[in-house]
Parts: sequence; structure tokens; C-alpha cells
Amino acid sequence: MLAIHGQVVYCNMPVDNFIFKAKVPERYSEELNRLFYFNGYQAKYAKKIIRSVELYGKPVLVSDSNLISMELESENKGQCLFMLTDEGEEALLMGTLLYSRISAETIVITHLVVNETATEADAKEFSNIVYLFIRKLVSIASKIKDVGEIILPYSEKKKIKLKK
Repeated sequence: MLAIHGQVVYCNMPVDNFIFKAKVPERYSEELNRLFYFNGYQAKYAKKIIRSVELYGKPVLVSDSNLISMELESENKGQCLFMLTDEGEEALLMGTLLYSRISAETIVITHLVVNETATEADAKEFSNIVYLFIRKLVSIASKIKDVGEIILPYSEKKKIKLKK
């Protein structure tokens, strides 16, 4: 359960059902490029994505020892979180979240992409994936000293206040 501005959101998909990683094998680079640059969900959020790029930087693919990740093309590189269906060779990349600590107290989700192929049949599934990403980031952020809020993707006003 997660409360966002007084609304309680329930999700029946346990976060433990997915694998979250900061880097993935290079074999995901083509799929990652497709998710970021040829995603059917982009049109819906185009103006907000452009604004996020202006504020925080363009997402770029980086490679390191047969592993890839995403970072922001800016002074504050940010961090990346991938969601995979499992640890196996055939694991599906469900999405990617980029986030950045913009102050001692605040983390902002700069970009969030969801695999449209995996969720196209069910809008609720898309919402569940977004929810799980946010829930995982809340778990990470709540362990970081001084961080008290997360700004949601493509919104400068919608925030999650962390309880410590």
C-alpha cells in the first residue's frame, strides 16, 4: 500500500516478483534504446518528457565491462534502476527508472519508461509497473540520510513524503 496525496494505491503484484538492478548485460541495449526512443507511451507524455530533459538532462546509455546503464547528460548524472522479470537469460526488461538527488532532502524521478509490449493488453498492468518502481525507489530513498521526499516523474508538484 502506498499513499500519494491522501490516495491509497493498492497493488497485488509483490515487488519481490521482479528483479531490480542498476546495470544490466549489454544484450539489453537494443531493447533499452527501443524503450527510451521508440516507446508508444511517449506521445502521451511528450511535453513533460521534454521539460524533464530541459531541467535534468537527456538520458544516455553508458557501457562498462559488458554491462549497460543509463545516466543523465548533465552535471548530476543521476542513477538508474531496471526492472526485470527474473535473473534468467530470457528475462524481460519491464522498464527503467532514472532518478537524481537534486538536494539533500529531495530525489526526483527524471524519467520512467515501461515496456509497452509487456503492458499493452492491460492499462492496469502499466499502472502496477509504475507503482512497483515507485515503491522500490521509496524503499531505497528511505534508507538515505536526510532524504524526505520523492518528486514523481514528469511533475514538479506531485511528491511522496517519506516516513523515517
